[in-house]
Amino acid sequence: MTDAGGLTFERQLTITVTDVNEDRDGDGVKDDEERTDGTDPLDACSFNLSSQNTVPSDSWKAADCDEDGISNQEEKDQGLDPLDADSDEDGVPDGVEEEQGTDPLDKTDYKDRDGDQVPDFVENEEGTNPESGKDAKDSDGDGVPDYIEEEQGTDPNDPADAIDTDGDGVPDYVETILWPNQGLPAG
Repeated sequence: MTDAGGLTFERQLTITVTDVNEDRDGDGVKDDEERTDGTDPLDACSFNLSSQNTVPSDSWKAADCDEDGISNQEEKDQGLDPLDADSDEDGVPDGVEEEQGTDPLDKTDYKDRDGDQVPDFVENEEGTNPESGKDAKDSDGDGVPDYIEEEQGTDPNDPADAIDTDGDGVPDYVETILWPNQGLPAG
């Protein structure tokens, strides 16, 4: 700008840009995205994994959101879900599977010393003997453990709701697993 006397003046303008869409909790999801997702932008363990699009903080990487004994970053590196303590939904936490040498991404790979298809971890949690093929929790007394009924989608509290494909009144589990575990021929 020049005045009437021919002097030139300069104006200096300073602009400060503040990133209003930051990731305040360090979980790798910007705050605006968390608000859209309905998660808490101030809780590093409240986010949708599919929305994680920036690099999480070192403190988030070292934390264990699902409390399964494996850090968030280790879980991500292994393809596990850092928000779900049991990534394969077999009833055995990822950290326990890692300790036991089983695959936390394979629902059929778990420690089962008695061969009853109920994980030892589940039996220990239920207070039954993981070394006895006849001791798994069976709320309705139909011979099919609650764990198996839940896996099969039947009601563990209804003795008439077990899978019986041959219609002989004996659940498939009893004929193919329980009887052989007791030294009896499969039905």
